[in-house]
Amino acid sequence: MNYLSLIAAFGAGVFGSMLGGVATFVMVGFIALAGSIAAMAGGADLATACIAFGTVFGPHISFAGAVTAAAYAGKQGYLPTGGADIFTALFGCRKPDVFLVGGLTGAVGYVVQWTYANVFHFNTDTVAMTVATLGILTRLIFGEARLFGDYEGEKRDFFTIKENGLLNNLILGVSVGFIVAGTGMYLLRTFPDQADLITGNYANLFFSISAICFILMMTEAGASTPATHHITITCANATMLSGSFLVGLVVAVAATFLADFFTNNINSHVKSHWDPPAMTIFILSFIIFGIFK
Repeated sequence: MNYLSLIAAFGAGVFGSMLGGVATFVMVGFIALAGSIAAMAGGADLATACIAFGTVFGPHISFAGAVTAAAYAGKQGYLPTGGADIFTALFGCRKPDVFLVGGLTGAVGYVVQWTYANVFHFNTDTVAMTVATLGILTRLIFGEARLFGDYEGEKRDFFTIKENGLLNNLILGVSVGFIVAGTGMYLLRTFPDQADLITGNYANLFFSISAICFILMMTEAGASTPATHHITITCANATMLSGSFLVGLVVAVAATFLADFFTNNINSHVKSHWDPPAMTIFILSFIIFGIFK
């Protein structure tokens, strides 16, 4: 563990809270896209590891800091839209205590992820695992709701059923699976001499594309834009590690429905954000890495 990185993580947590969770995630997408393309072309990729997933915009630091700061701001009455709002830039709150909470969360995120990866050596996506862990802690400390939401007698739908929810999710998972798994297998078969470069960077490439799509969610017109980063990264990893289109497709569909389950059961009727995609990524990564890596 590096004390300079810890200091940077605190600063990133503060900055992330000022920008808002979704905005920081979009920045991950742009930086990781540039780094992934450079790496697949044979260049050195410092941007992805050190900046996109490191102590600048790492989701376990910057995004998590914004999430916890929003929950705190909501609890204190600073955020009219509520503590689960990850779209609003919290700089507008003009409250230093909100930024302090974001900074402390960023520092904790750095320590937790480092511990998961370097002490426990968990064979999964430890960044996503850290985001999920901090989501639980945020809910318990600032969430003002039961861990799995306050339904107060309302029926809990484990999956989205209304308005063709099941069919729409199936189509989403299959279509993204076709793109990611199909393109991945094409690249491996067409450029076998570049297989290591492709395999090592393919998941980050598609994750970054999905993250950039969050720009659409920040506009009124894109309010119903689906999140896909949990689908693309798990599908890409499954495809690359297994060398199978079918395995990648199955994982894409599984990721879609697993995230929908978490959205309905840990991130509905709540006052803090506990990230369904992060839960999906780290759980499926445990399975994918355990079998193929």
